[in-house]
Amino acid sequence: ILRRDALFFGAALALALKPLWAGAEGTLLLQDWQAASAALALAGRNRPPGLRVFLTLHNSYDSGPVMPEDLQAVGIPPDQAPAPPNRSTMLGRAIPRVEPLLFTVSQQFARDLAEDVLQARILADHLQEEFAPPRLIGVDNGPFAPLSVPEAPVLAEARRNRYDALRMWKARRKAECIAALERFAPDAERRPVWGRTESFVAAARDRADPPWFVLAGRDDPRQKGYDVAAAAIEGFLQKAGGGRTAQFLFFPIPGDEGREGLAFLRRLAEAYPADVVVLPFIFQEGYRSALQGSAFGVMPSLYEPFGMANEFYLNGAVGIGRATGGLLQQIVPLRSVPSFTASVASRSERWHPPSAAATGLLYREPDDLPDIVQDWRAFNAAGYLSRPGRDRLAERRSYHLFAAMAAELQRALEDALVLCGPAA
Repeated sequence: ILRRDALFFGAALALALKPLWAGAEGTLLLQDWQAASAALALAGRNRPPGLRVFLTLHNSYDSGPVMPEDLQAVGIPPDQAPAPPNRSTMLGRAIPRVEPLLFTVSQQFARDLAEDVLQARILADHLQEEFAPPRLIGVDNGPFAPLSVPEAPVLAEARRNRYDALRMWKARRKAECIAALERFAPDAERRPVWGRTESFVAAARDRADPPWFVLAGRDDPRQKGYDVAAAAIEGFLQKAGGGRTAQFLFFPIPGDEGREGLAFLRRLAEAYPADVVVLPFIFQEGYRSALQGSAFGVMPSLYEPFGMANEFYLNGAVGIGRATGGLLQQIVPLRSVPSFTASVASRSERWHPPSAAATGLLYREPDDLPDIVQDWRAFNAAGYLSRPGRDRLAERRSYHLFAAMAAELQRALEDALVLCGPAA
Protein backbone atom coordinates (compact mmCIF):
# COMPACT_ATOMS: atom_id res chain seq x y z
CA ILE A 1 0.00 0.00 0.00
CA LEU A 2 2.83 2.40 0.83
CA ARG A 3 4.54 1.61 -2.46
CA ARG A 4 1.29 2.32 -4.33
CA ASP A 5 0.79 5.59 -2.45
CA ALA A 6 4.39 6.64 -3.07
CA LEU A 7 4.00 6.10 -6.80
CA PHE A 8 0.80 8.15 -6.76
CA PHE A 9 2.63 10.91 -4.91
CA GLY A 10 5.45 10.96 -7.46
CA ALA A 11 3.06 11.05 -10.41
CA ALA A 12 0.99 13.83 -8.80
CA LEU A 13 4.09 15.88 -8.04
CA ALA A 14 5.26 15.65 -11.66
CA LEU A 15 1.86 16.87 -12.87
CA ALA A 16 1.80 19.74 -10.37
CA LEU A 17 5.26 20.96 -11.33
CA LYS A 18 4.45 21.43 -15.01
CA PRO A 19 2.36 24.62 -14.65
CA LEU A 20 4.33 25.85 -11.63
CA TRP A 21 7.85 25.65 -12.99
CA ALA A 22 7.34 27.76 -16.15
CA GLY A 23 10.96 28.09 -17.16
CA ALA A 24 12.38 28.69 -13.69
CA GLU A 25 15.59 27.11 -12.43
CA GLY A 26 15.81 25.34 -9.13
CA THR A 27 16.37 22.22 -7.08
CA LEU A 28 14.01 19.48 -5.95
CA LEU A 29 15.06 17.53 -2.86
CA LEU A 30 13.52 14.06 -2.54
CA GLN A 31 13.65 12.26 0.80
CA ASP A 32 13.92 8.46 0.99
CA TRP A 33 12.36 5.90 -1.32
CA GLN A 34 8.82 7.17 -0.81
CA ALA A 35 9.60 10.53 -2.43
CA ALA A 36 12.12 9.03 -4.89
CA SER A 37 9.08 7.98 -6.90
CA ALA A 38 9.00 11.55 -8.25
CA ALA A 39 12.28 10.89 -10.06
CA LEU A 40 10.53 8.16 -12.06
CA ALA A 41 7.65 10.42 -13.02
CA LEU A 42 10.01 13.30 -13.88
CA ALA A 43 12.23 11.26 -16.16
CA GLY A 44 12.74 12.04 -19.83
CA ARG A 45 10.47 14.63 -21.44
CA ASN A 46 8.57 15.14 -18.16
CA ARG A 47 11.59 16.82 -16.52
CA PRO A 48 11.06 20.62 -16.66
CA PRO A 49 14.07 22.52 -18.03
CA GLY A 50 16.29 23.93 -15.31
CA LEU A 51 15.14 21.44 -12.65
CA ARG A 52 17.82 19.54 -10.70
CA VAL A 53 16.66 16.59 -8.63
CA PHE A 54 18.61 15.31 -5.64
CA LEU A 55 17.97 12.39 -3.30
CA THR A 56 18.69 12.33 0.44
CA LEU A 57 18.41 9.20 2.59
CA HIS A 58 17.47 9.11 6.27
CA ASN A 59 17.86 5.33 6.22
CA SER A 60 18.51 2.62 3.64
CA TYR A 61 15.00 1.17 3.46
CA ASP A 62 13.72 0.44 -0.02
CA SER A 63 10.35 -0.42 -1.51
CA GLY A 64 10.66 -3.97 -2.73
CA PRO A 65 10.08 -4.66 -6.44
CA VAL A 66 8.36 -1.96 -8.50
CA MET A 67 6.82 -3.78 -11.44
CA PRO A 68 5.95 -2.30 -14.85
CA GLU A 69 2.26 -2.67 -14.06
CA ASP A 70 2.77 -0.64 -10.86
CA LEU A 71 4.18 2.22 -12.92
CA GLN A 72 1.44 1.98 -15.54
CA ALA A 73 -1.23 2.16 -12.84
CA VAL A 74 -0.20 5.77 -12.04
CA GLY A 75 0.56 6.81 -15.60
CA ILE A 76 4.35 6.39 -15.60
CA PRO A 77 5.54 4.67 -18.80
CA PRO A 78 7.72 1.72 -17.71
CA ASP A 79 10.31 2.43 -20.42
CA GLN A 80 10.73 5.91 -18.91
CA ALA A 81 12.25 4.43 -15.73
CA PRO A 82 13.86 1.10 -16.62
CA ALA A 83 15.44 -0.91 -13.85
CA PRO A 84 19.13 -1.84 -13.81
CA PRO A 85 19.72 -5.59 -13.53
CA ASN A 86 18.48 -6.96 -10.17
CA ARG A 87 17.47 -3.46 -8.96
CA SER A 88 13.80 -3.04 -9.77
CA THR A 89 13.10 -1.33 -6.44
CA MET A 90 12.14 2.34 -6.09
CA LEU A 91 15.69 3.39 -5.23
CA GLY A 92 17.15 1.10 -7.87
CA ARG A 93 15.03 2.75 -10.53
CA ALA A 94 15.29 6.29 -9.15
CA ILE A 95 19.00 6.71 -8.37
CA PRO A 96 20.08 6.71 -12.04
CA ARG A 97 17.57 9.55 -12.59
CA VAL A 98 18.75 11.97 -9.92
CA GLU A 99 21.89 14.10 -9.70
CA PRO A 100 25.12 12.11 -9.23
CA LEU A 101 25.61 13.09 -5.58
CA LEU A 102 23.44 11.30 -3.01
CA PHE A 103 23.11 12.66 0.52
CA THR A 104 22.51 11.22 3.95
CA VAL A 105 22.26 12.80 7.39
CA SER A 106 25.66 12.10 8.96
CA GLN A 107 29.16 11.41 7.72
CA GLN A 108 29.42 8.16 9.69
CA PHE A 109 26.13 6.81 8.37
CA ALA A 110 27.41 7.44 4.84
CA ARG A 111 30.31 5.16 5.75
CA ASP A 112 27.98 2.65 7.39
CA LEU A 113 25.94 2.31 4.21
CA ALA A 114 29.04 0.86 2.55
CA GLU A 115 30.83 -0.71 5.55
CA ASP A 116 28.43 -1.82 8.28
CA VAL A 117 27.31 -5.46 8.08
CA LEU A 118 23.61 -4.67 8.56
CA GLN A 119 23.61 -1.98 5.88
CA ALA A 120 26.10 -3.27 3.32
CA ARG A 121 25.12 -6.94 3.40
CA ILE A 122 21.48 -7.00 4.49
CA LEU A 123 19.43 -3.81 4.04
CA ALA A 124 21.28 -2.10 1.19
CA ASP A 125 23.22 -4.92 -0.40
CA HIS A 126 21.51 -4.28 -3.75
CA LEU A 127 22.64 -0.63 -3.78
CA GLN A 128 26.33 -0.99 -2.97
CA GLU A 129 27.41 0.14 -6.43
CA GLU A 130 25.42 3.38 -6.01
CA PHE A 131 26.63 3.89 -2.43
CA ALA A 132 30.32 3.55 -3.22
CA PRO A 133 32.39 6.65 -2.38
CA PRO A 134 32.58 9.40 -3.46
CA ARG A 135 28.98 9.42 -4.70
CA LEU A 136 27.35 9.21 -1.25
CA ILE A 137 27.93 12.28 0.92
CA GLY A 138 27.14 12.62 4.62
CA VAL A 139 25.85 16.06 5.62
CA ASP A 140 25.57 16.21 9.41
CA ASN A 141 22.28 17.38 10.82
CA GLY A 142 22.50 20.00 13.53
CA PRO A 143 20.48 20.47 16.73
CA PHE A 144 16.75 20.80 16.17
CA ALA A 145 16.03 22.78 19.34
CA PRO A 146 17.66 25.38 21.59
CA LEU A 147 19.60 24.52 24.73
CA SER A 148 17.20 24.09 27.65
CA VAL A 149 19.74 24.24 30.46
CA PRO A 150 19.77 27.82 31.86
CA GLU A 151 22.91 29.83 31.22
CA ALA A 152 22.85 31.55 34.60
CA PRO A 153 23.63 30.31 37.08
CA VAL A 154 23.61 26.66 35.94
CA LEU A 155 25.97 26.63 32.95
CA ALA A 156 28.06 29.54 34.18
CA GLU A 157 28.80 27.68 37.42
CA ALA A 158 29.34 24.34 35.70
CA ARG A 159 32.04 25.88 33.51
CA ARG A 160 33.88 26.64 36.75
CA ASN A 161 33.48 23.00 37.87
CA ARG A 162 30.78 23.99 40.35
CA TYR A 163 27.75 21.77 39.94
CA ASP A 164 25.40 22.62 42.81
CA ALA A 165 23.23 24.82 40.59
CA LEU A 166 23.04 22.09 37.95
CA ARG A 167 22.06 19.51 40.56
CA MET A 168 19.36 21.80 41.94
CA TRP A 169 17.98 22.55 38.47
CA LYS A 170 17.82 18.86 37.57
CA ALA A 171 16.26 18.02 40.95
CA ARG A 172 13.49 20.57 40.32
CA ARG A 173 12.81 19.20 36.87
CA LYS A 174 12.77 15.65 38.21
CA ALA A 175 10.26 16.70 40.88
CA GLU A 176 8.08 18.25 38.16
CA CYS A 177 8.05 14.97 36.24
CA ILE A 178 7.20 13.03 39.40
CA ALA A 179 4.30 15.40 40.03
CA ALA A 180 3.13 14.93 36.42
CA LEU A 181 3.21 11.16 36.85
CA GLU A 182 1.17 11.44 40.04
CA ARG A 183 -1.45 13.67 38.40
CA PHE A 184 -1.74 11.61 35.25
CA ALA A 185 -4.93 9.56 34.82
CA PRO A 186 -4.18 6.64 32.48
CA ASP A 187 -6.53 5.68 29.67
CA ALA A 188 -6.17 1.99 28.88
CA GLU A 189 -7.18 2.50 25.26
CA ARG A 190 -5.35 5.68 24.26
CA ARG A 191 -2.76 6.50 26.93
CA PRO A 192 -1.96 3.51 29.11
CA VAL A 193 0.79 3.35 31.72
CA TRP A 194 2.70 0.08 32.08
CA GLY A 195 4.01 -0.60 35.55
CA ARG A 196 2.86 0.92 38.84
CA THR A 197 3.25 4.67 38.95
CA GLU A 198 2.83 4.80 42.72
CA SER A 199 5.66 2.30 43.27
CA PHE A 200 7.92 4.10 40.83
CA VAL A 201 7.23 7.51 42.39
CA ALA A 202 7.78 6.21 45.92
CA ALA A 203 11.16 4.81 44.92
CA ALA A 204 12.07 8.04 43.09
CA ARG A 205 11.44 10.01 46.29
CA ASP A 206 13.71 7.77 48.31
CA ARG A 207 16.55 9.64 50.00
CA ALA A 208 19.05 7.60 47.95
CA ASP A 209 17.73 9.51 44.89
CA PRO A 210 18.27 6.81 42.24
CA PRO A 211 19.44 8.27 38.92
CA TRP A 212 17.05 8.18 36.00
CA PHE A 213 17.76 6.64 32.62
CA VAL A 214 15.34 7.67 29.86
CA LEU A 215 14.60 6.01 26.50
CA ALA A 216 12.35 7.55 23.85
CA GLY A 217 11.38 7.57 20.19
CA ARG A 218 9.36 5.66 17.62
CA ASP A 219 9.59 1.88 17.76
CA ASP A 220 11.22 0.46 14.64
CA PRO A 221 12.08 -3.21 15.34
CA ARG A 222 14.83 -3.12 12.71
CA GLN A 223 16.47 -0.02 14.17
CA LYS A 224 15.44 1.21 17.60
CA GLY A 225 16.69 -1.53 19.93
CA TYR A 226 14.01 -1.36 22.61
CA ASP A 227 14.25 -5.15 22.92
CA VAL A 228 18.02 -4.91 23.49
CA ALA A 229 17.38 -2.32 26.21
CA ALA A 230 14.77 -4.52 27.89
CA ALA A 231 17.18 -7.47 28.07
CA ALA A 232 20.05 -5.29 29.32
CA ILE A 233 17.93 -3.56 31.97
CA GLU A 234 16.53 -6.88 33.16
CA GLY A 235 20.09 -8.16 33.62
CA PHE A 236 21.08 -4.93 35.33
CA LEU A 237 18.19 -5.09 37.82
CA GLN A 238 18.66 -8.79 38.49
CA LYS A 239 22.30 -8.14 39.30
CA ALA A 240 21.27 -5.36 41.67
CA GLY A 241 19.30 -7.92 43.65
CA GLY A 242 16.36 -5.69 44.48
CA GLY A 243 18.43 -2.81 45.82
CA ARG A 244 17.46 0.72 44.76
CA THR A 245 20.14 1.53 42.20
CA ALA A 246 18.56 3.27 39.19
CA GLN A 247 15.21 3.83 37.52
CA PHE A 248 14.25 3.58 33.86
CA LEU A 249 11.61 5.61 32.03
CA PHE A 250 10.47 4.45 28.58
CA PHE A 251 8.57 6.80 26.27
CA PRO A 252 8.15 4.64 23.14
CA ILE A 253 5.93 5.72 20.27
CA PRO A 254 4.41 2.49 18.90
CA GLY A 255 5.39 1.75 15.31
CA ASP A 256 4.04 -0.65 12.70
CA GLU A 257 3.64 -3.45 15.27
CA GLY A 258 1.51 -1.26 17.55
CA ARG A 259 1.58 -1.52 21.32
CA GLU A 260 1.39 -5.30 21.03
CA GLY A 261 4.88 -5.27 19.55
CA LEU A 262 6.18 -3.68 22.77
CA ALA A 263 4.65 -6.27 25.10
CA PHE A 264 8.13 -7.12 26.39
CA LEU A 265 8.36 -3.62 27.88
CA ARG A 266 5.07 -4.13 29.63
CA ARG A 267 6.36 -7.39 31.15
CA LEU A 268 9.54 -5.63 32.28
CA ALA A 269 7.60 -2.85 33.99
CA GLU A 270 5.28 -5.36 35.68
CA ALA A 271 8.25 -7.39 36.94
CA TYR A 272 10.06 -4.31 38.31
CA PRO A 273 7.33 -1.79 39.22
CA ALA A 274 9.57 0.37 41.40
CA ASP A 275 12.33 0.52 38.79
CA VAL A 276 10.64 0.75 35.38
CA VAL A 277 7.71 2.73 34.04
CA VAL A 278 6.58 2.72 30.41
CA LEU A 279 4.34 5.36 28.80
CA PRO A 280 3.75 4.16 25.19
CA PHE A 281 2.41 7.46 23.85
CA ILE A 282 3.46 11.12 23.62
CA PHE A 283 3.53 12.16 27.29
CA GLN A 284 3.32 15.92 26.80
CA GLU A 285 2.68 16.55 30.49
CA GLY A 286 6.05 15.27 31.69
CA TYR A 287 8.35 14.16 28.90
CA ARG A 288 10.51 17.29 28.80
CA SER A 289 10.88 17.41 32.58
CA ALA A 290 11.78 13.70 32.54
CA LEU A 291 14.61 14.41 30.08
CA GLN A 292 15.85 17.31 32.16
CA GLY A 293 15.62 15.38 35.41
CA SER A 294 17.39 12.31 34.05
CA ALA A 295 21.04 11.54 34.43
CA PHE A 296 21.32 9.61 31.15
CA GLY A 297 19.57 9.17 27.82
CA VAL A 298 19.97 5.68 26.34
CA MET A 299 20.09 4.91 22.59
CA PRO A 300 20.45 1.14 21.92
CA SER A 301 20.24 1.60 18.14
CA LEU A 302 20.79 -1.31 15.77
CA TYR A 303 21.82 1.39 13.30
CA GLU A 304 21.59 5.17 13.53
CA PRO A 305 21.55 7.62 10.61
CA PHE A 306 21.79 10.73 12.81
CA GLY A 307 20.98 10.02 16.44
CA MET A 308 19.08 11.75 19.20
CA ALA A 309 22.02 12.32 21.56
CA ASN A 310 21.68 16.05 20.90
CA GLU A 311 18.13 15.96 22.27
CA PHE A 312 19.47 14.52 25.52
CA TYR A 313 22.42 16.91 25.67
CA LEU A 314 20.25 19.96 25.05
CA ASN A 315 18.16 18.92 28.05
CA GLY A 316 21.06 18.19 30.38
CA ALA A 317 21.22 14.38 30.14
CA VAL A 318 24.37 12.42 29.27
CA GLY A 319 24.22 10.15 26.20
CA ILE A 320 24.72 6.37 26.27
CA GLY A 321 24.64 4.83 22.80
CA ARG A 322 25.69 1.92 20.66
CA ALA A 323 28.74 2.90 18.62
CA THR A 324 27.07 3.27 15.25
CA GLY A 325 26.15 5.98 12.75
CA GLY A 326 25.63 9.51 13.97
CA LEU A 327 25.96 8.46 17.61
CA LEU A 328 29.66 7.92 16.99
CA GLN A 329 30.00 11.57 16.07
CA GLN A 330 27.72 12.98 18.78
CA ILE A 331 29.11 11.05 21.76
CA VAL A 332 32.75 11.42 22.79
CA PRO A 333 33.19 8.23 24.81
CA LEU A 334 34.71 8.03 28.25
CA ARG A 335 37.74 5.81 27.78
CA SER A 336 38.42 4.78 31.38
CA VAL A 337 35.42 2.43 31.81
CA PRO A 338 34.95 -1.27 30.97
CA SER A 339 32.36 -0.52 28.27
CA PHE A 340 35.07 1.25 26.22
CA THR A 341 36.14 -1.91 24.41
CA ALA A 342 38.30 -2.46 21.35
CA SER A 343 35.25 -2.40 19.07
CA VAL A 344 34.28 1.01 20.46
CA ALA A 345 37.81 2.37 20.23
CA SER A 346 38.31 1.33 16.61
CA ARG A 347 35.19 3.27 15.58
CA SER A 348 35.31 6.32 17.82
CA GLU A 349 38.94 7.15 17.03
CA ARG A 350 37.78 8.22 13.56
CA TRP A 351 36.05 11.20 15.16
CA HIS A 352 37.50 11.81 18.61
CA PRO A 353 41.18 11.93 19.65
CA PRO A 354 42.11 10.37 23.00
CA SER A 355 42.54 13.83 24.49
CA ALA A 356 38.94 14.90 23.70
CA ALA A 357 36.77 15.57 26.75
CA ALA A 358 34.23 12.78 27.19
CA THR A 359 30.55 13.59 26.75
CA GLY A 360 29.01 10.14 27.32
CA LEU A 361 29.39 6.40 27.00
CA LEU A 362 29.56 4.26 23.86
CA TYR A 363 29.27 0.49 23.77
CA ARG A 364 29.55 -2.07 20.98
CA GLU A 365 29.43 -5.85 20.74
CA PRO A 366 32.64 -7.63 19.61
CA ASP A 367 33.35 -7.68 15.88
CA ASP A 368 34.26 -11.37 15.74
CA LEU A 369 30.90 -12.85 16.76
CA PRO A 370 29.96 -16.17 15.11
CA ASP A 371 27.13 -16.14 12.58
CA ILE A 372 26.84 -12.35 12.64
CA VAL A 373 25.52 -12.10 9.07
CA GLN A 374 22.96 -14.84 9.67
CA ASP A 375 21.85 -13.16 12.90
CA TRP A 376 21.37 -9.81 11.16
CA ARG A 377 19.36 -11.55 8.44
CA ALA A 378 17.17 -13.11 11.12
CA PHE A 379 16.66 -9.71 12.76
CA ASN A 380 15.59 -8.24 9.45
CA ALA A 381 13.32 -11.19 8.57
CA ALA A 382 11.24 -10.64 11.75
CA GLY A 383 10.07 -14.25 11.76
CA TYR A 384 8.37 -13.74 15.12
CA LEU A 385 5.56 -11.86 13.37
CA SER A 386 4.26 -15.13 11.91
CA ARG A 387 4.42 -17.03 15.21
CA PRO A 388 1.92 -17.16 18.08
CA GLY A 389 2.48 -14.31 20.49
CA ARG A 390 4.58 -12.32 17.97
CA ASP A 391 7.26 -11.97 20.67
CA ARG A 392 10.25 -10.04 19.32
CA LEU A 393 12.34 -10.34 22.45
CA ALA A 394 11.74 -14.06 22.91
CA GLU A 395 12.95 -14.82 19.38
CA ARG A 396 15.98 -12.57 19.40
CA ARG A 397 17.31 -13.83 22.72
CA SER A 398 18.49 -16.95 20.89
CA TYR A 399 20.94 -15.02 18.68
CA HIS A 400 24.59 -14.52 19.68
CA LEU A 401 24.44 -11.01 18.27
CA PHE A 402 21.49 -10.00 20.42
CA ALA A 403 22.99 -11.48 23.59
CA ALA A 404 26.26 -9.64 22.95
CA MET A 405 24.54 -6.29 22.35
CA ALA A 406 22.48 -6.66 25.53
CA ALA A 407 25.54 -7.66 27.57
CA GLU A 408 27.54 -4.65 26.38
CA LEU A 409 24.66 -2.26 27.03
CA GLN A 410 24.29 -3.71 30.53
CA ARG A 411 27.98 -3.07 31.09
CA ALA A 412 27.53 0.55 29.97
CA LEU A 413 24.60 0.98 32.37
CA GLU A 414 26.76 -0.35 35.20
CA ASP A 415 29.53 2.05 34.23
CA ALA A 416 27.04 4.91 34.27
CA LEU A 417 25.85 3.98 37.73
CA VAL A 418 29.41 4.05 39.05
CA LEU A 419 29.84 7.52 37.57
CA CYS A 420 26.82 8.72 39.56
CA GLY A 421 28.79 8.16 42.74
CA PRO A 422 28.04 6.58 46.15
CA ALA A 423 24.84 8.60 46.62
CA ALA A 424 23.18 6.54 43.88
